[in-house]
Amino acid sequence: MELIDEKGRLFGRVNIVDALVVLFAIAVLAAGAALVLGGSDTPDTSERMHVTVETANQSATAVTSGRVTYDGADANVTDVYRTPNRTYLRVALDGTRTDDGFQFDRQHVRLGDTPTVATETAVAGGAVTERNTTATFDTETTTVTVEATVDDSVASAISSGDEQRIRDTTVATITGVDTASENATHASLDVTLALETRLADGTAHYGGSPVRLGRTVAVETDGYEFEGEIIQR
Repeated sequence: MELIDEKGRLFGRVNIVDALVVLFAIAVLAAGAALVLGGSDTPDTSERMHVTVETANQSATAVTSGRVTYDGADANVTDVYRTPNRTYLRVALDGTRTDDGFQFDRQHVRLGDTPTVATETAVAGGAVTERNTTATFDTETTTVTVEATVDDSVASAISSGDEQRIRDTTVATITGVDTASENATHASLDVTLALETRLADGTAHYGGSPVRLGRTVAVETDGYEFEGEIIQR
């Protein structure tokens, strides 16, 4: 049997012109589907970046992990570290990688930026202190001994097991106290504290500053407060 007969039919059955029209239609449909669905060679520019926002706003202590807005755009808090006078928020930003670097909500994200992080009940302004970091904070318990001179009434109130708390978070625990009379009204103390610290570049931080010998640490519970100098860690 001839491939194309004298009437222009393919295998004597299908008109060659009709066959070409069908093949052309199939090719057009395939090209259209590839355009709509996208080819496998299209690069995915989506990217997630975690940043740390440091804030001294009291309202930030109410922020917990979950959905927030970051300068009005949707974001997600993945971890919270509370410490006296500071709150640190680890925020996940879903943006895009461009030729000029990472962008979130069409804006570059840089150290020193001052975004506003908000929930339905809290609004806090802060500063970006870390970027390209992990989803959670690196924390540890750091034990120090502080030396202080306090009024006798304060000295008598301090006992092992007392806690300093920020909302529902324990940030410091007294694990030991040695008291000696200083004079008729005051006593000298050596107080051992377990501080919940945040590691930054391998250094333990508490209250926004590194934990070092000679530094003054403030302790505040429901019943008393005092300041002491770190003499051992």
